[in-house]
Amino acid sequence: MKVEILVVDDEILQLQLLSKIIQRYRPEFSVTAVNQPREALKLLRTGRYNALLTDVKMPEMDGIELAFEPEAVRAIARQAIERKCGARGLRAIIETMMLDTMFDLPALTDVTGCVIDEGTALGQHKPQLIHGARRKARKRVESQQEELPVLDSAEPSVS
Repeated sequence: MKVEILVVDDEILQLQLLSKIIQRYRPEFSVTAVNQPREALKLLRTGRYNALLTDVKMPEMDGIELAFEPEAVRAIARQAIERKCGARGLRAIIETMMLDTMFDLPALTDVTGCVIDEGTALGQHKPQLIHGARRKARKRVESQQEELPVLDSAEPSVS
């Protein structure tokens, strides 16, 4: 089975470095690198990727702040302990509860924040969305958008 990895980060140099490392040590893996969250979501919807490597601070790119209330953090930690999983388990728990919201947020132009409370962590309701004027994405990301190479295992070197 061919392993397809999607690498998403707002830092171009980090993307290139991660892609090079993966391809150097695991040349049989196919790597796609993107620096825009909307593009990443489109690619994820194809269902072709076996793994996702992403920057946890990416929501800030679109001007949306993500906040966890202390009770939510404790509830997530309890779930991880019950499941006997480590940091990867924590990430899976958070991604599962945020899945629908992550796909909906790019279209909601008036959302400035997303708050995870205990009820959200326990699956009782969706995250609370804070509405207002969204700040613009960081300029350095916009200026670097065209510089990002899309890598494939057929092209093992990046200049």
